[in-house]
Amino acid sequence: MHDADQLARRAGLAAGMTREEDQYVEGTFKVAVNAVVGNPHLSEQEVEEKGWQELILDPHRGRSVSLPLTRPEQ
Repeated sequence: MHDADQLARRAGLAAGMTREEDQYVEGTFKVAVNAVVGNPHLSEQEVEEKGWQELILDPHRGRSVSLPLTRPEQ
């Protein structure tokens, strides 16, 4: 396994443990980003399964969200 990881690194690929580490880091980073700009109702697994574009640009897809564009007069 160690030899495969070294060969993959030299070739610019992720294999074996390196691939697992990359996926773990990416999933953890997605969860952190979602906590700041995303949908707070998603589970960690749902966040990890989303693509970056969907996660950042369209975090509330499928939910009806209505936000006022101006402050109401008092």
